[in-house]
Amino acid sequence: MRLTALLFLVLSALSLVPARAQELQRFEFKQIVMAIEARIVLYAPDEATAKRAASSAFALLDAMDATFSDYRADSELMRLCDQAADVDVTASPGSTLLSNVLFCAQEIDRSSGGAFDISVGPLSRLWRTARAAGRLPAANDIEQARLHVGNWSIRPHASPIDGPLVHLARGTRFDVGGIAKGYAAGTAAWVCEDQGVPAVLVEIGGDLCAGGAPPGEDGWEVALGTELRQRVTVARACVSTSGDESQALQVDAVRYSHVIDPRTGWAISNGRRATVFIHEDIERGMRLNTAGAWADALATTACLIEPQAARLIAAGCNAVLEISDPAFTSLFDGTTLTGWTPRGGHYDGDAVWTVEDGCITGHAGADNAGGLLYTATPHTSFEFQCECKLDYPFDSGIFVRMAPEGRGMQLTLDDRPDGEVGGLYSDGWIEHAHPEAARAWRRGQWNHVFVRCTGFDMRIEAWINGVPVMDRIVPQEFGADGKPAYAPRGLIGLQVHGGGSEGTGNAVRFRNIEVRDLPVFGDAWATDHALSPPERETRDAARAKDGWRDLLGGADPLSAWEAVDGEDAPHAPTDYSVKDGVLSIPSSQPAGYLRTKADVRDFDLRFDFRQARMSNSGLFLRGRRESVGPDGARVSGGNPAYSGCEIQLLDDWNWETVTQSQLHDWQFTGSLYGAVPPCAKGLLRPIGEWNTLEVLARGSRLACALNGQTLWDVDTAHVAADPPFAQRAAAGFLGLQRYAAPAVQGAEAVGVREMWIDTR
Repeated sequence: MRLTALLFLVLSALSLVPARAQELQRFEFKQIVMAIEARIVLYAPDEATAKRAASSAFALLDAMDATFSDYRADSELMRLCDQAADVDVTASPGSTLLSNVLFCAQEIDRSSGGAFDISVGPLSRLWRTARAAGRLPAANDIEQARLHVGNWSIRPHASPIDGPLVHLARGTRFDVGGIAKGYAAGTAAWVCEDQGVPAVLVEIGGDLCAGGAPPGEDGWEVALGTELRQRVTVARACVSTSGDESQALQVDAVRYSHVIDPRTGWAISNGRRATVFIHEDIERGMRLNTAGAWADALATTACLIEPQAARLIAAGCNAVLEISDPAFTSLFDGTTLTGWTPRGGHYDGDAVWTVEDGCITGHAGADNAGGLLYTATPHTSFEFQCECKLDYPFDSGIFVRMAPEGRGMQLTLDDRPDGEVGGLYSDGWIEHAHPEAARAWRRGQWNHVFVRCTGFDMRIEAWINGVPVMDRIVPQEFGADGKPAYAPRGLIGLQVHGGGSEGTGNAVRFRNIEVRDLPVFGDAWATDHALSPPERETRDAARAKDGWRDLLGGADPLSAWEAVDGEDAPHAPTDYSVKDGVLSIPSSQPAGYLRTKADVRDFDLRFDFRQARMSNSGLFLRGRRESVGPDGARVSGGNPAYSGCEIQLLDDWNWETVTQSQLHDWQFTGSLYGAVPPCAKGLLRPIGEWNTLEVLARGSRLACALNGQTLWDVDTAHVAADPPFAQRAAAGFLGLQRYAAPAVQGAEAVGVREMWIDTR
């Protein structure tokens, strides 16, 4: 489900109500409460009952505004904050309302690890001012405001007749906007029912509570999204949507939501939106008002924390959580199999694939034939998610990196008496399923399945309904011909496993199928959106913790480099420049290269590069340095493209046309120069746009990826080249070629940024 806006109501016309149900009439009321429009739709036996119920509900909502508003200095919430001490929330008019919300807020705060904290008030005020002014808050102001966050707690009073005891430090300011509207909607619906209204729906902004169903209906039909494409029917449930659609601040290409992360003090900028459905469950103490509070708070929390962690919280309160993340791309249009194919992988078969009720549905074919349905395009590193439901018993799975040659990998979804859900299989078991996978799987129900595949050595991580069930790195293997045993890239596949109990007519169904392509080295390198300052700091700190080093970082970005021009001795790179984190390689003479002062042997390397029209450059790996001969004279290390090796960086778009020549297949961008061509063309982005190159070096094994797609992964001991790779340096410098490029218009031939290396 892709959710992109607030909730809208779609209500059936009265003419559709059965004649015997006409005793109940439909009424609708609107009023501004809590600074937004509240709408109440109800079915009542007469107008007087309807008006009385709506009037009681609106009166309660006004009382809630007087209790919860952080805009009103005289609200009970603000008067509570003015008391920096242990405070009894006792018999004031809104005490029950306030204490209920505080208890819910504290429980959700603990569940989220501090991501949902109503003491975010000082930060809320700071960011409101910033949005009004169209600028970011000062970093010092954010840090000062953060000092007042998290300094509160609530617990029952020692005396059972007294209200809860709230402890808060001086400067604490609450903002309950992320929980109070949902609580208010649920409570208002409850009040209407208490006034003799059997069917009611309350909507306050993005929060909605549905009581009893309209006459003759199963529930209230609610449409989600500005285009009203997704419709669901709800009754005795609360629905809440949160995200950055409104009240956002755009600064330097970064879109800051109104949702603030209390752990950093910054408004989030991931563009994520979430919708939560929670049904009333009296036995578990989840009445409509409590369900509304949890739905509201969990929708906010899901925008702040990792989606899988949010799904775990949702599972704990029997909530349905839908997350819309702009970083993901939908793979299924809901009506056709466009973008999918039953052929092109390693396990093609004759299973029957159809679209039924908005789901991709797989049945066994003739004679219980199985098979896979593949994505039309290959992927290397990615996050894949879907919802899956199996008829019991049935055997299915999610396959990654499927190609005609080379092995892929399967996350098993085998829900049969002797089957395994959550195991890892590739022409044999790689790792059997863990017990938590079976516990997480909901038989006969929709299950959220999330798979992350990264690395030149395939790392498979998987979650089922938010529960982590698999994390395994599978080292690459090579045959006698030097080719990899596991496909470096391939298709994503959905499976019907034939030959078993599928002959009963059972099926597998998939919906809400999405993918997010990642750099090969994983999510830490993804740039799905412009980064805010704390996001950049967090990202760089995580990289450094994992052993990565910034080759263009620090106060002097070129301190780790030296320049080589022709036969001259290495010297300081005075005619190279770094501005705003971008290293510019000049297009003018003299020809030569920039090289690291330190040698490397085994490493992971990644960087971004952009090209000028008709640029010609390259990345040198393990280049041999000059040596000193017996007579003390300096002996050249030779051309680093052959003393070590080179990965080509060329203007593939224009080179052959302008020069009226034909390139060898091992001369295009990403090729191992003179030896290995890229396995796919067309991955290079247009001139001037940024590309990402990723390289792995492990002894004689070399691998390279361009823009997240592996181009080759080889054992160079078996690759024909002149001179043979066995005669080349096993360790040496990294270099960026400065190829004299007179056809380039402009001073920069190639720009390089975000160059990181891990030599562990």
